[in-house]
Amino acid sequence: MLLRLFTSKPDFVRNAALIAAFALPSSFAFAESGPFEDYAGAWTGGGSITSSNGNTERIRCRAHYYVAQDGRDLNQQLRCASDSYHFDVNSALLEQGAGAVVGNWSETNRNASGSVSGQVQGGSVRAHIVGAGFTAEMTVVMNGDRQSVRIAPSGSEITLVTIEMRRE
Repeated sequence: MLLRLFTSKPDFVRNAALIAAFALPSSFAFAESGPFEDYAGAWTGGGSITSSNGNTERIRCRAHYYVAQDGRDLNQQLRCASDSYHFDVNSALLEQGAGAVVGNWSETNRNASGSVSGQVQGGSVRAHIVGAGFTAEMTVVMNGDRQSVRIAPSGSEITLVTIEMRRE
């Protein structure tokens, strides 16, 4: 029987795969993915930006998400532009367990930075963003290859940003 195991290629491959599967540590074989796993990759889309005087403009955005640590670590590059506004936001978030999220952000055009804290659950992230003289509430909702972003700042001439993006 042992000789047959090594002489028949299809049987050998199948048996080797079964042996390897049972030999893996259980933590590896049944590893759970983190909450950011579905974000990985490039996204594009558009939406609107509303200023404190009530004017609303269309905005185009491009985001790239880099995911690490089994989906628990997210680095985001978000670039958006309208006729009057342009912003480049880089964020780093880490899910710390039980859905708690912490991190930091920076906006390169205005040389602004700050912290992020919030909660990730299912396909959505709710975050509180703080910087010098600036706060915002942000919600990101994932639905398959679509993503909705809503940012409601305080202490800024911008009062609302809404973006709908699709995976490229």
